[in-house]
Amino acid sequence: MASVLKSWFQFGIKPLVCLSVRRKGGPSFPNFVNLPPTYPITGSGSVYDTRVVRKRQVPDLNLPSLERQEALKWADWRMLRDCRRRIIFSRYHPQKQILYTIRKSKLLPSNIRELAHEENRSLPRDALIHHLTNRCIISSRSRGKVRRYKLSRHMFRGLADYNLLSGVAKACW
Repeated sequence: MASVLKSWFQFGIKPLVCLSVRRKGGPSFPNFVNLPPTYPITGSGSVYDTRVVRKRQVPDLNLPSLERQEALKWADWRMLRDCRRRIIFSRYHPQKQILYTIRKSKLLPSNIRELAHEENRSLPRDALIHHLTNRCIISSRSRGKVRRYKLSRHMFRGLADYNLLSGVAKACW
């Protein structure tokens, strides 16, 4: 078969034949003979330069989109709000704590303490720890949580009954 294909290519004949190519120890994959060559989207530029422009730019892929409640991410708007607050808390809380410590220090002059107070007031209020609410990660219920699993008591019971939580055994004595 290979010798026939070799002679066809010498004479410029392109058959519609699919060769089976076996990778090292893996399954065989079809290798189509007459497919056109593939060209990269990028052209002659860098690997990351593309002609495709996205409608919505995502500045940081580690942060979730907080513009709307998306399916399978947040149970309701309260969970979305708490997620927003946690991101603000992680960003501004260390700075807020430093300014609070400067403001409460009796060793520093009063004008520096007043400046620290003004700057502390300009930071978002959601950077305070008491603005965070621990919620169930499935139902977004705010009360009756099992803290170790971040679940409400209802969800914990339902998952534990069907042995879906690791390290949970029914008490028997």
